[in-house]
Amino acid sequence: MQRPRILIIGGGFAGMECAHKLERTLKAQDAELRLISPTDHQLYLPLLPHVASGVLTPQSVAVPLRRMLRRTAIVPGGAIGVDPHAKAVIVRKINGEEVVERYDYLVLTPGSVTRQFDIPGVDRYAVGVKTLAEAAWIRDHVISQLSLAAASSDRAERESRLQFVVVGGGYAGTETAAYLHRLT
Repeated sequence: MQRPRILIIGGGFAGMECAHKLERTLKAQDAELRLISPTDHQLYLPLLPHVASGVLTPQSVAVPLRRMLRRTAIVPGGAIGVDPHAKAVIVRKINGEEVVERYDYLVLTPGSVTRQFDIPGVDRYAVGVKTLAEAAWIRDHVISQLSLAAASSDRAERESRLQFVVVGGGYAGTETAAYLHRLT
């Protein structure tokens, strides 16, 4: 008898925790576990403002999935389609190749997206705090603006370089503002 295949879409908090608990609950012969994730790490999103301010390094908020999950096969890519009748998920791997992953049980934990509301210009000029790259970019940008302001003898230029706007008053926005205040 073939082991049932449990396919988990998403390697964030919910997906990683699901796979981790299944590994602890099920014996290896009970099920085959597979997790689809475009990144090889689980990102601790609440600490990204700390990375943006330079308090923490990017490595300190990203836990490698392979270190946490011993028996779960990691499929590096993202789900682009689900066919529940065929019990199949179409996956675009990180190299662009498309493959079909079959399942007996499917767990959907795809994560979330940043809300931009209807604030004019946010989609063109703002940078989110949802990925390591975004948090590191914010940190580097703020530091470079501080350096450019310090180098300038023009008061108006200095003042304009030392003004930062954080859009959003939720957890990420308030933490980002607080930690950037600490940095500056």
